[in-house]
Amino acid sequence: MGIATSGLATPLRGRRPRAAATRRWLAAAAAGATLLGLAATSAAGPTVAIDHDRYPMTAERIGDGLWAVTSPHSQEAMSAENGGWISNSAFLVTDDGVLVFDTGSSEAIGAALRRTIRQVTDKPIRWIVNSHPHGDHWMGNAALAGEDTAIIATPATRRTIREQQDEWLERFEEATGERPEVVLPERTIETRTRERLGGTPIEWIPLGQAHATDDLVAWLPEQEAVLAGDVVFEETAPSTFDADIQQWLDAHETLLALEPETVVAGHGGLGTSSDIEAQQAYFQTLWSVTKEGWQAGHSYQEITPEVRDALAERGLAERLERLEERLGRSVNHTYLQVEAALF
Repeated sequence: MGIATSGLATPLRGRRPRAAATRRWLAAAAAGATLLGLAATSAAGPTVAIDHDRYPMTAERIGDGLWAVTSPHSQEAMSAENGGWISNSAFLVTDDGVLVFDTGSSEAIGAALRRTIRQVTDKPIRWIVNSHPHGDHWMGNAALAGEDTAIIATPATRRTIREQQDEWLERFEEATGERPEVVLPERTIETRTRERLGGTPIEWIPLGQAHATDDLVAWLPEQEAVLAGDVVFEETAPSTFDADIQQWLDAHETLLALEPETVVAGHGGLGTSSDIEAQQAYFQTLWSVTKEGWQAGHSYQEITPEVRDALAERGLAERLERLEERLGRSVNHTYLQVEAALF
C-alpha cells in the first residue's frame, strides 16, 4: 500500500546565491574535457566514466552530491542496436544513502547504473523514484532495489505500471533481450511535499497528466536542479502519445517558477530554464496552429505542414531531433484535445 507523505514535510533552507556565468563556463570546460575522454574537474566536480559490456555509462557531477547519467541514445527510438537504453537517470548521494531517479529499461541497464553509482559511493540505495509509468523509466527497478529501498511514485503511476506492465515488458524485450522482474513503487506522493532525505532538502512535485499519467518531478533547492523526467525533452521532439497538452503547458509554468540552474531531462542532454521555455513555445505553437486549423475545418493531415512552417518561422524546429517522425502524430493528438476543449 502506498503511503501519503504530506505528514513528512520539513521546511527547506533558503537558496544559495547564484554564480550562473561562472557555472556555465566551468560546465563548458568540463564538457569539452569529457568529449576528449578526460576526467574533468570543475567547481561542480569530476566526471566518472565506466565501461560496461553493453552500456558504457558516465556519471557527471552537476551539484553537491548530485550526478546525472545521460544516455547517448536518449534522442533515438528504442532498438536492438541501442539495447533499449534511451532515457536518462540521476542519483543523489546523501548522508544516509543514495536516491536514484529513474532506473532505465531493463535489469541490465539498472545493473549498469548500479555499477556506475558504485564508482562514486558505496552508500546503500535507499530511495528510487519512478517519474512516470513508461517502461524506459522503471524496468531497472529490480537491479537497484534492496530490502530497505523505498520506491517512490504517484498513486496513478503505481496503478498504471501494474495495469500496463505486460505491454511494456513485451515492447522492450526485443531490444533488451530480457524480461525483467517487475518491482512496483510502494511509497506514493499525492501532493506537493517538502522533506529531507539524508539531510538533503527535496521537494516532490506531482504534475498530473502532462507527458504521461502521472508525472512526478523532484526539485533540489540546494543544487538548484530539477529532475524532470519526461516533462522535459532536451533538443528532441517530445513524445505526446500519452500527453495532455494543456496540462503539460501548466507543468512548464510550475518548473519555470523554480528558476532551475540545471534540468535533468528524461531524453536528450542536460538543460536549463531556457530549454523549458523553448519546449513551452513548441507546445504553444502546436496548440494555437492546430486550433486555428480545426476552426477552419482542416484535417490534422492538412494542419501538420502548417505547424511545421510555424515552428520553423519561430526558430523552434531546427533544434529538434525526431521532429519529422513525431510531428504528425503530435498534431493528431493535439487535434483531438482541441476538439474536446472547444466542444
